[in-house]
Amino acid sequence: MPQFHIEDINQLSMSCQYQCIINPNTQDICGYEALTRFTDPNQNLIPPNIVFDALHEHPEQFASIELIAKQFQIQHAPQNSRLFINLDPHALQPHTQPLMFDLLIRHQDIVVEIIENTCIQDAALSKTLIDELKRFNIPCALDDVGAKHAMLSLEVLSKVDLVKFDKSWLEYDESTSLPQLLSALIQFAKVSGKKTVLEGIETRQQLAFAQSLSVDYVQGFYFQSLFLTPKHNLPLSNALAQQANIPTANHKIDCNAEPYIHLMKQSS
Repeated sequence: MPQFHIEDINQLSMSCQYQCIINPNTQDICGYEALTRFTDPNQNLIPPNIVFDALHEHPEQFASIELIAKQFQIQHAPQNSRLFINLDPHALQPHTQPLMFDLLIRHQDIVVEIIENTCIQDAALSKTLIDELKRFNIPCALDDVGAKHAMLSLEVLSKVDLVKFDKSWLEYDESTSLPQLLSALIQFAKVSGKKTVLEGIETRQQLAFAQSLSVDYVQGFYFQSLFLTPKHNLPLSNALAQQANIPTANHKIDCNAEPYIHLMKQSS
């Protein structure tokens, strides 16, 4: 696995990938989730999780990088489509929070995905963030529900508008009670007016399983041919320097929209 050290952050470039959110019955595109991507000076992909894990130890830098990422994702987003973006509550710091909310409020059709919690403190942060999003009428989703590393806060679950089920639900043995738990959570979402997404769809059989569950949307590499990636990369050294020099809440990072790179569909 590629190595990353926090002191190398200025050497990275940032882009993103837009993964489509699909109606499982019609297979119409209902929106796109923006996922951050990093490359090193040799154009090698650096897994975003190792970059963000390192940034968690440096809250102010984490907040700056997260703001730059959201600016890039919103400016390059497919036109006339709902945009789903991930937001880590730990990435909101006093110097970036007003800028982040100013950015989100100005987008006409956006859903903020809150990552699932790993501890009680995370759940409290998530609740606070959701309350703030609600104050500005910004829809929010709870991401990775059921992931093996995560815990589920029932209060957080009750507050979101959309529930995204982790791909691990596709791996559970039917001899356990977990499939019944998934069905119960989907039914809870329906009766409480929440939309549902099943992530990790990679085969026709998994798509058929999602259809049998009556989830509202699906997502995964089965639809890889529909993913979009801007050709434009943003050097973080430039973006961080530009951000440091513009203190107002109305600034934008200067990156012009480019045509997309379409990926080849992965075989099922």
